Amino acid sequence: MESQLSNGSEKLSQNLNRRPHITELPISWNDWYLHFNWLYIVQLVVIPAVGLTQAWWTPLLWRTAVWAVFYYFLTGIGITAGKSSRY
Repeated sequence: MESQLSNGSEKLSQNLNRRPHITELPISWNDWYLHFNWLYIVQLVVIPAVGLTQAWWTPLLWRTAVWAVFYYFLTGIGITAGKSSRY
């Protein structure tokens, strides 16, 4: 039984060591896009771009301005509370 377990773990370690991780490979013109974390790119570029586009087309009413200021402070408090609770 123990020899089967050790044999299985040896095969697993051989499979894991077969190919290097993408971060260990040099960046080339053929695979540059593989080195990006596309989830972060969407979060940092696409979502704010959509928000700015929608802000351009949304008329600024007094209710919209009050909501924007309120939401700005509300999210700032959330970020501050989240940061201080980590320590």
